[in-house]
Amino acid sequence: DNRQDIGATVGGSSDRFNYLGGAYKFNANNTTLGLWRGELQDVYGQTLLNLIHSQPVGDWRLGANLAWFDTRDDGSQPLDIDHKMKSLMLSAATGAHTFRLGWQHSDGNTAFPYLSQNNPYVANYVQILDFARPDEKSWQARYDIDFATLGVPGLRAFTRYVRGSNIDMAAINPAWSGTGKEWERDIDVTYTIQTGALRNLSVQWRNAMVRSDAIRDIDENRLILAYTFTLR
Repeated sequence: DNRQDIGATVGGSSDRFNYLGGAYKFNANNTTLGLWRGELQDVYGQTLLNLIHSQPVGDWRLGANLAWFDTRDDGSQPLDIDHKMKSLMLSAATGAHTFRLGWQHSDGNTAFPYLSQNNPYVANYVQILDFARPDEKSWQARYDIDFATLGVPGLRAFTRYVRGSNIDMAAINPAWSGTGKEWERDIDVTYTIQTGALRNLSVQWRNAMVRSDAIRDIDENRLILAYTFTLR
């Protein structure tokens, strides 16, 4: 029997996770409003309100993704969870270039609760850090480029920098005090072969640098090979 309970990033686990919700598109499908409710039984209950908008303006396409989470403890477990997460990602794209600005506030007496080893759908969840520590405020700047429009199809890259501050250090470790900060810088380059026997084989290099008051310094490189093929 290889079954195991579902864990949460704030501690606690359960053998049941329930969720229900939906999304409504309007404004010529440029705007989406979503409402979701999830419960990790006997650990936490969480409500998500999400607004996504995309708007063409001349040669540009502007976008916004706003998410608001309200999370409370559930059942008889000993955790004391009272958390509100605010997340906003703005984007502006034209031709080969996309610019993004992100902001996030992990407002609570614990870190932001979500299922372990899952993407929590917040702006500043990146390669290594999630910038979701107790009371942490963070911002992100990101730039993407698609070299196809510049004559090199299959080559894409981005770089981003995320900085967090105002971390409640005592909420992480009672032996600590004051507020902390951290930052992460990522570089990502992907090339997908366009023709020949190796067509659709992609090679991706991901580099990350992390400096944080809450964890050790990290310098990381990942090399990822992926092959896409069609089953007929």
